[in-house]
Amino acid sequence: MNEEMGLLIQLQRIDTHLSKFNEKEQQYKKKIEIEGQNLESLKIKLREIQIQLEKTAKEKKEKEKETEIQEQGIQKTQSHLKEIKNNKEYQAHLNEIDALKKGLGALEDVVLFLMDKMEVLKNEAALHEAEFKEQETKFLETVKEIEKEISRLLEEKSQFEEERKKVSGQANKKILAQYEHLLASKKGTAILALNGTTCPGCHMNLPPQLIAEVKRNDKMLTCSHCYRILYWQEIYFPKTA
Repeated sequence: MNEEMGLLIQLQRIDTHLSKFNEKEQQYKKKIEIEGQNLESLKIKLREIQIQLEKTAKEKKEKEKETEIQEQGIQKTQSHLKEIKNNKEYQAHLNEIDALKKGLGALEDVVLFLMDKMEVLKNEAALHEAEFKEQETKFLETVKEIEKEISRLLEEKSQFEEERKKVSGQANKKILAQYEHLLASKKGTAILALNGTTCPGCHMNLPPQLIAEVKRNDKMLTCSHCYRILYWQEIYFPKTA
């Protein structure tokens, strides 16, 4: 049983390392995901400003066209003035010209407003584009570094996986199946070192009889509460003087 317990202790050590590798790998991937989302948000914001700028430019062009038509209307109405003999009709044309000029003035004000708006949007777009490019460069550098780190982790992880294959191949199949079940159901901890009166896994007090049997180390025993496999720490990891 000593040999079997020793194999399980080795497996737990290996599996703890593998669990940490997996956790670290997920953390790295999550970091890439979050930073990628932040970059995408900047890209979306930049595109929103660009769309707003395009719409404003289109509106300005339309208003300039309206201004041109209004100017043509004024010129046409003014050209008719010399042909009019009737004072009443003449006054009506003057009133029409005055109304057209007021409309022209309002259109010109709108064009000026849109020009100012475009200038603001252009500056805003330039700032957001610069920020996006800066963050994109940083993101690509981060991805490169993280991919290097993940590659290193996977290489180290593969060594532990190879070691696990060798160790598990030496273990009793029935005992290994029990260990694997506990590993899956107990959050990655199937076997624990006991050096007191409480289980290190569930922190419950253990019966003195069970503790004495664990110390004898002649059979496989489990916690009476959480069912994790127990071994006496000093037997496998004796204190050095």
